[in-house]
Amino acid sequence: MVGELGKILSAFIRTIPSIIVRVLIPIGMIYALSLMNLPQEVLSYLNENLGLYSFFYGLAAMGIVISLLSFVGGILNPGSRGSLVVSLFRVFLSIYFSLYLVTLGNIGGMGKLTLKFPFISQPSIMVSLDYTIVVYLVIVAGFLSILKCVFDWVSAKRSGV
Repeated sequence: MVGELGKILSAFIRTIPSIIVRVLIPIGMIYALSLMNLPQEVLSYLNENLGLYSFFYGLAAMGIVISLLSFVGGILNPGSRGSLVVSLFRVFLSIYFSLYLVTLGNIGGMGKLTLKFPFISQPSIMVSLDYTIVVYLVIVAGFLSILKCVFDWVSAKRSGV
């Protein structure tokens, strides 16, 4: 009984940084935007062109699921198949979270962002950013995370933890 409570408490403590970074910061950003007293035109521009509020809500929702998976993964035995499945789902969702964050919610754009300067009449000024290398680095890091997850599971299974 005490061992199970210790395991649950340990899993919860290891989940706290994930909750702070993946849930509370995006929600805090939404709250901070409302406190900045920005002109309504600027907020509507950011929301229409970048989908800023839905972007932060999407980050927070994915963060909640990743945090729950981290908690459940901490409770399960490291060598069990359930632990592997939960870890793989967490890794895949973390990759998606990272891609969503890096591409500002436009994963299909693969690191290409085009912004039109607001409040400037003719001629319209457009700025294009191409940061596909960052997107590819996130994908490579995600693949390495998948490999680490599988290797950790295999080593836990061999050691009989």
